[in-house]
Amino acid sequence: MNVEEGLLFSRFVMLRSPLLALIPLVGAAIVYAVVDRVIGLAASAEWFTVESQASSIMTILLFAVVTDYSLLIFSRYREELKRHESVDAAMRVTMRHVREPIFFSGSTIVLGLSTLFFALYEPYRNFAPVFVIAAAVMLVAGLMLLTALFALVGRKAFWPVIPKYGEEVVEKKTIWGKVANVVTKKPVRFLVPITLLLLLGTWNITNMNQSFDLIESFPEDLSSRVGYEHLGESFSQGSLAPGTLLLTSENEISMDELNTVIEEFENKSGIEQVVAQGHSLTEDGKNAKLAITFAGNPYDELALDTVMELRNDREKY
Repeated sequence: MNVEEGLLFSRFVMLRSPLLALIPLVGAAIVYAVVDRVIGLAASAEWFTVESQASSIMTILLFAVVTDYSLLIFSRYREELKRHESVDAAMRVTMRHVREPIFFSGSTIVLGLSTLFFALYEPYRNFAPVFVIAAAVMLVAGLMLLTALFALVGRKAFWPVIPKYGEEVVEKKTIWGKVANVVTKKPVRFLVPITLLLLLGTWNITNMNQSFDLIESFPEDLSSRVGYEHLGESFSQGSLAPGTLLLTSENEISMDELNTVIEEFENKSGIEQVVAQGHSLTEDGKNAKLAITFAGNPYDELALDTVMELRNDREKY
């Protein structure tokens, strides 16, 4: 059994209807086709760069969100089919109740993913347009496409347990229903303490320390991390991950000029050693490639500050 077959089987068991398992998948497939074409056209026009990981993550997000919207729609649709003889009237009433949750849920996703446009890490910024386009299309699909699909199939969507007109609607009394009733009656009484609790939880963000060292994220007893640390003690941490610096010039770079630049780099506090890589100069002599060994951990703030300093001083060289 592959992933698709397993997904269909699990949905059939949970929803007890083959069509209820298939309709969201059909909707998701249509949404995916639209999103894929839109992103492809935008990328071919060079409006933005599409990362390979973005497409994979977007697909997972797409199927999850479309399934959630479908659950909202057909749960209410089943109830309204018992109250209305016309499937169109039942769907109109259904959307009158679920369009706001879908709209605000989708809008929250769009706005949340839009924050990736402000990410410092460029690959994450490249995720932003792909995710935002996908989320926007999913929002439109939740309000229009899924509605049309369920209305088109009508009562048959719930086969073999088809809701009949005039059938009594039994409202299940659950603990969450009771909580919702209490909250809606006295919203301020719950708003204040919950807001304070959330603020207390976010206070810990003041203790957040940024780290770009992937090694620190691994367990301390992991063999690869232990080996990396032993190598750093025996040689130097910077030699384990040297940086590459490319010098470009409009004029030909002489060896004396290159050696002078190397000496200036080695005098910086965050640099341990600078070495010309192989045939460092290109054939035209206007470009040079250097290997930089940073002092200390090549992933800590000192090394990153050194990189930024080199970038800011590039006009000097």
